[in-house]
This record gives sequence, structure tokens and C-alpha cells, in this order.
Amino acid sequence: MAQEFCAHSDHEEPDKAFEDLHQSNFILACGWVACQKIRQLNLDPYPWGLLARGLDKFGDIERGGQEFLLGLEYLAVVGTTVMVVMADVNEQALKNDWALELVVDAANGRINDMVMDVDLVVQNVEVIQEDMRDVFQQLRLLEERVEGFEQRLTDSQRDIVMLVFEKGVNMAVVNFFSGEWEQMNKNLNNLGLA
Repeated sequence: MAQEFCAHSDHEEPDKAFEDLHQSNFILACGWVACQKIRQLNLDPYPWGLLARGLDKFGDIERGGQEFLLGLEYLAVVGTTVMVVMADVNEQALKNDWALELVVDAANGRINDMVMDVDLVVQNVEVIQEDMRDVFQQLRLLEERVEGFEQRLTDSQRDIVMLVFEKGVNMAVVNFFSGEWEQMNKNLNNLGLA
């Protein structure tokens, strides 16, 4: 299974990459790398203690022997590697969360700006509606005044026609009286001669 995984990966095969190392030397080299990595991890005391105990080169050889300590160290190496990967994933997740928060904050800012713009538009529309109501009211008043003027103009035209008619009648009366006046003057002159 490990050979299948390594054959499909882009890395060199393990036996060629470390062909000059024995298995125990390979585990010791991995243990040294894991010791460096575990110092960079920010772990709780319990998992850190478990991993550090497995990486301890000065364990009790008499209790388990060299192979037991190598196996323990290899397990600690695997655990440390898993922790490093998890730390990288967590760091990337935190970066993604931070980037997402920035995007959400920017979107919220744009939404707030749009809401403010919409509120301004609504206020402007309300002002325009109020102005249009005033304009329509003024138009109604103007229409009423125009109707009043039209009525007065009609009345004035009728009065003018009446005045023209009365003028004509008066002119006829004046002409009549002028004729009578001339006749009276003639009669008086005739009486004065007689």
C-alpha cells in the first residue's frame, strides 16, 4: 500500500531518497525533524507531552528495548507530522476566515451605502411628490382664476356689445336732436325776421 502511494506521488521513492540510511537512522532523522517542528507548534500541554515523550531519545531502553523506542519515536514523528498539517490547515482556515470577514465587511459596507442611497432617493421622491402636489394645487388655482377671467371677459364682451348698441342708439338720438335743434334754429331765425 505504501509502495502504491509513493509510486503515484511526485516525490522520489523512499528507498531511493534515503538509500544510504538504515531504517533506524531514517527514523532518527525523522525524529530530529519532528523535534524541530514540535517546537514551532502551539499545542495544549497534553498532546505536546504525548508527542514529546515519543520523541525523547533518552527513554528507558531497558523497559522496551531499542526497537520499542524506535517504534515509539516513529509514531511520535507521524503524530507530529499530522499536527503540523493540522496547524497548516488551521492557519489557512484562519486566513480564509479573515479574508471572508474582510469580504463580508466590504459587502456590508456596500450594502449600507446602497441602503443610504436608496433612502436618499426615497426622500428625494417624497420631496418631488410634495412639490408636484403643490404645483398641481397652484395649477388648479390658476385654472380657477383663468375661468374667472374668461367669465369676466365674456361679461365684458357682452357689456361692450351693449355699450356699442347704446352708443348707436344715443348717436341716433343725438342726430335726431341735432336735426330738431337745427329746425328750431331755423324757426327762430324765421320768427326773428318776421
